Amino acid sequence: MKKSFCLIVMAVVALAAWSQTPLRLSTYKGTSVERYDGQTCDVTLDRYLFNGWNTISLPFAISEQEIDEILGKGVKLEQLVGVSQHGTEITLCFQDCKSEGIQANRPYILYYPGGTGTKTLRVNAQVANKESKVTMTTGGGVEVIMGGAATQTNGNGLYGILAVNNNDANFTYIDAGNVLYATRCFINIPGDQKFTLTAYHLPS
Repeated sequence: MKKSFCLIVMAVVALAAWSQTPLRLSTYKGTSVERYDGQTCDVTLDRYLFNGWNTISLPFAISEQEIDEILGKGVKLEQLVGVSQHGTEITLCFQDCKSEGIQANRPYILYYPGGTGTKTLRVNAQVANKESKVTMTTGGGVEVIMGGAATQTNGNGLYGILAVNNNDANFTYIDAGNVLYATRCFINIPGDQKFTLTAYHLPS
């Protein structure tokens, strides 16, 4: 009887794993995940990463172990934890959070030590259709918002890490006509004034 019960349980588990929905996400135009919200899917995502600092925001979570297996153990993951201001210069303070893994829809900066190119992420994960921004205010009263782009977004007026200047994770003002691709992150500072943003990596 026990043996039969175990076989039934194993069959149900195998069937559940086999029947999970495949989901391929676009990292350029973006993919609407509203219909998949709360579902566990077999997710495939091809993400172009530059050697050096990148930004990343995903509609699902990835553990530290999965990050190491997919991208390598030399990868660094940091989140925005503070801001400070001196005139038109704003310092963005980032802190290591790799041990927590990537949480769904949260904005991060990610250091990739490998060669520039496309990396394929394949994970079995629960998909979340939600927005998760980090909002902080400097001592001078300037609001700094860090968020992730779920779809291709008009980058005009936002700040992003440019591929030609990604050694220090500094965010640069994006001029009109440029776009921000899906799964990338941005800094938004409401208002017309432009600022110089500098990244500071807090000691671990």
